[in-house]
Amino acid sequence: GYSPEIDEIESQVRHVSRFRFLTVTNSHDLARYGTQTVVEAYSDAFEPSDEVTLVVKDYGASSGDTTIREYLHGRSGGPHIEYVGAFTEKQDLIRLYKSCGAFVSGHRGEGFGMKILDAMACGLPVITPLFGGNTDYCTEENCFPVEFTVVPMGDCLDSRSLEIPNQPMWAEPAAQSLAGQMRRVYEGQDAAAAIGAKAQAYVKSRF
Repeated sequence: GYSPEIDEIESQVRHVSRFRFLTVTNSHDLARYGTQTVVEAYSDAFEPSDEVTLVVKDYGASSGDTTIREYLHGRSGGPHIEYVGAFTEKQDLIRLYKSCGAFVSGHRGEGFGMKILDAMACGLPVITPLFGGNTDYCTEENCFPVEFTVVPMGDCLDSRSLEIPNQPMWAEPAAQSLAGQMRRVYEGQDAAAAIGAKAQAYVKSRF
């Protein structure tokens, strides 16, 4: 189920005007998380003048893989992005979730997707492909679905670590769909918050 600390921590009062999207990644496994696709979609959806921020929380920063940091550092212009690579205690992680207005997942595969479940339990509207473990609790009615195609699994932590003989498939999220759903949430924040509240009630009653 969702992290119980969520019930103990008050929602954060936002002191900035920027609308904050949160995406969570792992530098050990960037391709599976679709992090670059999320950043590209966000950059297509918004202009530098838009009052919006994408927060990229990397819980694998200690891996030594600097790919995502170098990629973000090399961006020229574009809408605001905040990278968070420091280790975060669970309570501070929940505060980070609750300081944001929406959660974005561009995953190609998820076992269950605790990050997505916790985002819903925090009341955040969630933008995600309906593929993998998160389909146990994400529906077209309680999130903002992202279009995708199913393709052979590419390079990832599993393919580098394991012998996988059964030709697995994963999702390829459509960047245009991701961008469109982010824009939809940003432009319709009240409606998106209502979807987030619906997801929160569903998750808290069943998970």
